[in-house]
Amino acid sequence: MLRRLSDSYASLEQKVQERTLALQTSEQRFSSILAAMLDMVWSLSPDGRRLIYVSPSVSAVTGIPPESLRETLAPFFAAIHLEDLGLVKTAFASLVESGKNVDVEFRFYHPSLEIGRAHV
Repeated sequence: MLRRLSDSYASLEQKVQERTLALQTSEQRFSSILAAMLDMVWSLSPDGRRLIYVSPSVSAVTGIPPESLRETLAPFFAAIHLEDLGLVKTAFASLVESGKNVDVEFRFYHPSLEIGRAHV
């Protein structure tokens, strides 16, 4: 009986290791795809207060370092053109409340002193 338990444990341990390796490989593949994309990709916390994930491309598009958006979205909203800020905040609130995608185009200030456009 003890031998069977030991064999079962060893078999389960091997399966866990195999699946863990497969998951790590899949995560690495997914991360490399996201990092290579030119589009901004992000994932919000359920309450909409912080980004769980933000792709490195956000820096190239907006000039905002991704790490500055992980704790607060203030730099993102501060970069939005004043004439578009209300529209973006309304769309953002709708996204957080409903969980459904929103479609909004807005201008933002890039540190290069250019005004960029984004369609989300």
